[in-house]
Amino acid sequence: WDLSTATRDRGLPKIWRFMDQQEKIEGLKSSDVSSEIIDQLARSEDWTVRQAVGWSPSTSESILEKLSSDEDEGVSKAATIERLLPMDWRFLSSGEKVDRLQEEEAELAILEILAKVWDSDVRKAVAVNPATPEHLLAILRVDDDESVKFGVKQRDLPNALKIYDEDETMEWIRCGTCEGQHDKDILDILSYSDSWRIRQTVAQSPI
Repeated sequence: WDLSTATRDRGLPKIWRFMDQQEKIEGLKSSDVSSEIIDQLARSEDWTVRQAVGWSPSTSESILEKLSSDEDEGVSKAATIERLLPMDWRFLSSGEKVDRLQEEEAELAILEILAKVWDSDVRKAVAVNPATPEHLLAILRVDDDESVKFGVKQRDLPNALKIYDEDETMEWIRCGTCEGQHDKDILDILSYSDSWRIRQTVAQSPI
């Protein structure tokens, strides 16, 4: 805590005043947080707390309106798009959303929301998810982030390659090209990778 945080949090009830960041975010999952607490936390200097206010089922339309123009995109998207997610998805971190998208074929309504979130890692995971329909892939193909565009191309890779990390992919390229086993189309996809090391390895391939 710094002095400004302590001063600002004086207006919170005692039980909330001494919560750390994660405890406040957990508390905001409730549907009966008072409007006074919501108003106070919506002005927090911690963007992750403001983001959780945007997700909270207790947050009023007037507060959501203010958060929709927040200078942090993670907050504005939470208040407008991400709060449409069911609760079991809404409060997941970006990393947790990515993990879940890698483990299951999400419902269309969820994919349509996650395709619009601020975090490019989540949008890329939507692009790779086997349940993502063509109309969403068409949007993700022209995403501003190169890693998301690569996610769409990545769908055409062999299943084993989809789960390789950077070093494993590079080793796969080196070993396969030495033995003349690799399909040029696969290397062409990898040449668009968001990893410069993979792109460099492809460029050095004799194929």
